[in-house]
Amino acid sequence: MQTEITIKVKRTISDLLYSYGYLVTRKSENLLLVNLKEYETPLILVEAEGELYFQLDIIELAHLINDINLYKLLLKLNMELTPLALGIDDSRPEGEILVLVESLAIDNLYENEVVSIIENIESSILNIASLLRNYLNKQ
Repeated sequence: MQTEITIKVKRTISDLLYSYGYLVTRKSENLLLVNLKEYETPLILVEAEGELYFQLDIIELAHLINDINLYKLLLKLNMELTPLALGIDDSRPEGEILVLVESLAIDNLYENEVVSIIENIESSILNIASLLRNYLNKQ
């Protein structure tokens, strides 16, 4: 038989990511940590208010030289990272952290959208790291 059909199967985000080779740790009802393939820091996934939020901690700002040129480069890089965005998380006791973020509406969310965001995050890490290398605080 040559008939092709599309089959949609509902499954958890953990199951989806595991099927793509990612290890996932559930920290709470709405918080997952995803081990990326080429980066030690886990990706944070939070489900809240009908959105799925992705956040990857890049570096504490205290580890970077306070240079206006760095911030200009980060803003330029932000244009290239679309749909991802760089931001600063100031909610942590350890200080301000440069983060890579994105969010998706959960309604009508397709598996490929979730996987695509994670793959975009992974592919962006090297660009960000090479840019930051010249601005590391030597102390």
